[in-house]
Amino acid sequence: MKKINVLGLFFSVFLVAGCASKPRVSTDFEEGYNFAGLKAFTVKETKQDSKENILISPFTLSHIRTLLNGELSKRYQAVGEGGAPDFL
Repeated sequence: MKKINVLGLFFSVFLVAGCASKPRVSTDFEEGYNFAGLKAFTVKETKQDSKENILISPFTLSHIRTLLNGELSKRYQAVGEGGAPDFL
């Protein structure tokens, strides 16, 4: 019974310690850049040459692309094939 209590305490401390840390996010941008001038975007295709070079599954890439298009479409206009986007 004492062993179960010690294991329970260990896992509780481990769980609390895992929840206490925050992810570290770092950003970089040019201070003087005029973001208001951006109107149209295109999400570039990801190149994965061979099976050895695949870092993310094609399903996940498709999901990320759909999410990016959805979120960017809230602020900017999507440009189709052959169009001239302001940013990629």
